[in-house]
Amino acid sequence: MLHIILVILKIIGILLACIVALLLLLALSVLLVPVRYRGRVEKNGDISAMGHIHWLLHIVSGKIFYEEGEVSIKVRIFGIPIRLEAKEDRPPKKKKARRKQRQKKEKEKTGPAENTDHSEEDEIQQEPLNAALPDKHEAESKSPDTESKSPGAEDKSPGEESKGPGAESESPGVEEENKQQPEPSGNAKRSRKRKENRFKRLIRAIKNFIPNLKARFRKIKYTILEICGRIRNVKENIGYYRKVLKEAETKAALTAGKGEIWKILKHIRPQKMKGYVHFGLGDPANTGIALGAASIFYSLYRDNIKILPDFEQAVLEGELYLKGRVRMIVLLLSLFRLYRDKNIRMTITRFRSKEV
Repeated sequence: MLHIILVILKIIGILLACIVALLLLLALSVLLVPVRYRGRVEKNGDISAMGHIHWLLHIVSGKIFYEEGEVSIKVRIFGIPIRLEAKEDRPPKKKKARRKQRQKKEKEKTGPAENTDHSEEDEIQQEPLNAALPDKHEAESKSPDTESKSPGAEDKSPGEESKGPGAESESPGVEEENKQQPEPSGNAKRSRKRKENRFKRLIRAIKNFIPNLKARFRKIKYTILEICGRIRNVKENIGYYRKVLKEAETKAALTAGKGEIWKILKHIRPQKMKGYVHFGLGDPANTGIALGAASIFYSLYRDNIKILPDFEQAVLEGELYLKGRVRMIVLLLSLFRLYRDKNIRMTITRFRSKEV
């Protein structure tokens, strides 16, 4: 029994050792195996560019293309392409297209039958409407009879006719009184109400104008005071940062940081460079100034890139090829040295806490 347990523990130990060894191998490969890159840029009318990055025998690789104003990216892991496009941008699959075609054909087949069904339903719905139409015609035929009877109803009785002259004799006096006391019309009342409302609004506006004006002046005052306070804080901060920059520790930290950044740039820069640049600004003076500015960086490109100035016409053409590599261990070591530097840590804490 004990022998079996020891064998099982031995197998587990071997498996754990293999896993640890694989992890160490992976970490060392990430740190020591360089990430290689190369790129090409051309300008002959339109700009076209290409970039290629790969790591560890093209296990991980990526390509970037720029042509005619469009950018495309391709990534592969162990030779398997990975799609980076959104689902909406992907072209439709063949199966979905076939399904859509089948659905369209089915709709075309079922279309005539559905139309016949709809026509039958419309006929069924129109039958009660046609049955209701005769009733409307009968009602219209009856309406003239009622209208013919209305004049007889309007005829006055002889008693009422006899009363007519007396009533007419009394009406002139009443009409005179009504003329003497004319009632105001509805439009006049409305105009009066509008005038009264306008007057009230004017009084309210005059009453509210003064306090509103005071409130606006107060806001302007507070904003001016706030701006002045911010300007004072900015001045104090500028004075503080000047004081910190003059310290010896800050100067030592800046020199250390410059040295490490220069090392990183020296490691990242391309190992191979080839190409030419044919340029002209149209003005000989400006072309000469640009040529002098490019000569400052001659130590970087040397004879690998040919610069061809054109002092007669405005032109920009060229071709550039780059190739280089980057090791992660170099970057990590430089960052570790920056982190371990006491002067850098002191300057960071001073900038954060503002305590000299």
